Amino acid sequence: MLLNRFEDAIMGGWLKVNSPMAVRQLSTWVRKISQSGRSKLDHVSGQHDDNLRGLAMAYFTRHSFDVLVNRQTSKFATPEDKPPELVTDWCENTITL
Repeated sequence: MLLNRFEDAIMGGWLKVNSPMAVRQLSTWVRKISQSGRSKLDHVSGQHDDNLRGLAMAYFTRHSFDVLVNRQTSKFATPEDKPPELVTDWCENTITL
């Protein structure tokens, strides 16, 4: 759960990693799948992921009570709190048989 939330934060743009060491460790971070079918995030053999796990713990501790739906709503909300107008100029509304 900890590393999955951390991965979602990075992939979703909620967390930007600025540490050169952590960026290097991210490049060797892979999802490994066991014989039973369970997956886990881990480092490539011979590499390290200590900084990533530390960042994940810090992120999770700071945002443990955040509701992801509220965060996404605030990130993508327009100033008027209404959805943007749908632009349909590029499409035709006719069906040719």
